[in-house]
Amino acid sequence: MIARRSYTSDWHVHCDQWGVDESAHVNRTRSKVASLALVAALVAPSASAHASWLGRKLNLDKLANTGIIVTAGFDYGVPGTPATGAADLGLIITPKGTAKRRTVAPFAALSGHLLGFGGSATSSPLKRYRGLEKNAAFVGRDHPVYGDRVQIPIVPGILQLAASRQGGLGISLSMIPLPFTLPGVFAYPWLRGSVSLYVIDPRLAKVATPMLDRVDKIVVKAKRLTRTAKVMWWKNVARPLRATAVRSARVRR
Repeated sequence: MIARRSYTSDWHVHCDQWGVDESAHVNRTRSKVASLALVAALVAPSASAHASWLGRKLNLDKLANTGIIVTAGFDYGVPGTPATGAADLGLIITPKGTAKRRTVAPFAALSGHLLGFGGSATSSPLKRYRGLEKNAAFVGRDHPVYGDRVQIPIVPGILQLAASRQGGLGISLSMIPLPFTLPGVFAYPWLRGSVSLYVIDPRLAKVATPMLDRVDKIVVKAKRLTRTAKVMWWKNVARPLRATAVRSARVRR
């Protein structure tokens, strides 16, 4: 049977061997612990007060209602030409909102444009950030991350500002040289880097929402005009041509 080692007895033996006053050593240890506890009790309220003061100065409470969307990726095609494409990886950090917690989610997007029209497909681990966006000129609709948005080119093909319903206000920068070079049509500036940053904040809605509302009115009018044009085309051109073709076919028979 293995005998258990007694650490208490070893402590007493060492104290006797080293000539240490055991009771004095214990008292000194207790006084040190009491002193540290007293210092902590005195410093903690002061540290808490300083942290609260710093938080008020930096408006950290207001930052709880602020989120960001950042992306980095590649653009392909010569800027300003009718055909371009892009591939991006991004991260969205939502404001805390009423849920008192942020949502952090990565996403990936592929997009393409031809003659001013195009779209993008977005994928993410979170289902609500998956979907398709439709683009016409500088207007995008139904993006799962940004929502409806309008992009305003400041320097065409290089710098643009954007306003979106879910992403607030943003800025995009393209034509960034890559750290590596590829041959042929994959060389710079055919293939170039791009980054973007959107800030989500309710205070920015005062700027973004009126702009998007005006864009929505323009889109609605454009849809009405397109629908009217289709009806006029069918009544005045397509239907008479079809009737003429049918009559010609019957006469030949």
